[in-house]
Amino acid sequence: ENLTHDCYVIQIPFLGENKRTNLEKVLRVFNQKFKIRGDQHRLDFGESTDQPLVQKIIDRLNRAIASDEILAEMDAEDEVERLFGKIEKQLEESEKNNLAKDKKLKEKDNEIEILRKELEKLKKNKK
Repeated sequence: ENLTHDCYVIQIPFLGENKRTNLEKVLRVFNQKFKIRGDQHRLDFGESTDQPLVQKIIDRLNRAIASDEILAEMDAEDEVERLFGKIEKQLEESEKNNLAKDKKLKEKDNEIEILRKELEKLKKNKK
């Protein structure tokens, strides 16, 4: 709603095996089905390509993961993501607990209000 430009979302896993356009060939490189089991940073594209742009992207990605510095950055990002996930989960639990406590407090407030009204009636009846 608040975007000032058009936005297109491409769901890469749903592109399918038929690569009709150059864009689909390029995007296929990033399909997570090529992810190596046990290593979330590496993809095994596993097939040769006759597309120079696709090969250039694959080569650059391979050079990036060969760099110890970039791998260390990836590991640090993973740790930050893990910690944020943990904090987010704790916040959700805390929010859930707070909502439950708020509900109990409202129930108690209602009980107090009912008892207060009953007390007032009793006081009026005594007079």
